[in-house]
Amino acid sequence: MKINRLQKLEDYIKLIGTVSNDELCKEFNISLQTLRRDLKILEDNDKIDKVYGGVIYKDKSLLNSVQAIERREQSNLKEKKYIAQIAARLVENNSVIFIDSGTTACQIIPYLTHHTNVTIITHSLLVVNMVAKLPNLKCICLGGLLKADTLSFAIDITDNSYLCDSAFIATVGLSNEGLTNTDIEEGKIKEHMIQRSEKVYVLADHSKLLNKGFYHFADLENIAGIVIDQKPNDKFINQCNKLGVHLYYE
Repeated sequence: MKINRLQKLEDYIKLIGTVSNDELCKEFNISLQTLRRDLKILEDNDKIDKVYGGVIYKDKSLLNSVQAIERREQSNLKEKKYIAQIAARLVENNSVIFIDSGTTACQIIPYLTHHTNVTIITHSLLVVNMVAKLPNLKCICLGGLLKADTLSFAIDITDNSYLCDSAFIATVGLSNEGLTNTDIEEGKIKEHMIQRSEKVYVLADHSKLLNKGFYHFADLENIAGIVIDQKPNDKFINQCNKLGVHLYYE
């Protein structure tokens, strides 16, 4: 039974990619103590990496597909809200900002209730729905074909002339090599808005430090700051310091 559970546990983590301990306990109906013993075995077998509050499947291959929106919305939600609280402090009154379709980026909206004269440009249906509940915010939606897998609009970037004071960008992968994504259309929109924004902030939970999508859309040197839920490794910190990229994690 334990062997079967270990295999199912590994398969589940591999399928999800990044998952919290709480979710694993609930999914497999086991105690946290039992889970920790099982995870220790998977870690010893070089199948997973442990991170704060959860695990990441140790897969060196490039990510090449978009995870279901429902799964991404709930994945590391506590960390995403923590990141969003920090990021909201970077939003200035009387500014125009871009918020992309990442499920981390949209979490900024609830923390902007006391901001004034802020205009949000977005192609995310999630962002539009959240802004609609806050009368103090203005919203410009970049329309186009609605994509069900990302709940965002595929826009024609050649027809987009908006300029922004700052952009808040989510990413699938974050490393010394830059920012990567698994959706080419989304990646091109991110790339375009980075070029048209005075300051660019990347919002990423710690799991993104071990991911790498197949589409590279920005180098670290194009970024003003990175908002993350915990301190990265020294190598990454040194690279950010070298390039003048500010890290926000507390």
